[in-house]
Amino acid sequence: MGLSEVETLRGEMMAAGRRLRDALRQEGEVNRLLAHNTQQEIWQQLKVVRKLVENAQEQYDLSSDIYRQALLNEGGENARLGVAVYRAIYGSGSDGRRPLQTLTPIQIIVDRGNVTLDGVVASQTDKDSARDRARKVDGVVSVTNRLRVDSR
Repeated sequence: MGLSEVETLRGEMMAAGRRLRDALRQEGEVNRLLAHNTQQEIWQQLKVVRKLVENAQEQYDLSSDIYRQALLNEGGENARLGVAVYRAIYGSGSDGRRPLQTLTPIQIIVDRGNVTLDGVVASQTDKDSARDRARKVDGVVSVTNRLRVDSR
């Protein structure tokens, strides 16, 4: 993995950190609403924001793990494919597709070109889209889709 790719990963990790900071800021805003809403409304808002913070934290952790792995060159081709699949799923891309909205960060496991996706998504469309995006990554041999659709 070249220096430019590592720098790109560093940028992605920094962006994930900014998303985490923004989610934490939202949590603070919900706390300020306490005086103006009913207790039930407040708890409902707080649950949603806490889920956003948790999701942002997990995405930051995932991106920083991928960055560290690439920096140390521990994963070789598996790390390269993991990064490429991560970008394909979470990036908006030049083809106009929207980034997936996941309820939990998608765990991406790569072993010699075989990719496994695990996590919770909002809809069957997001589940199928994640699988399709992973399949399109150059070097991916197969995709096992263990994503679950949230039943709320």
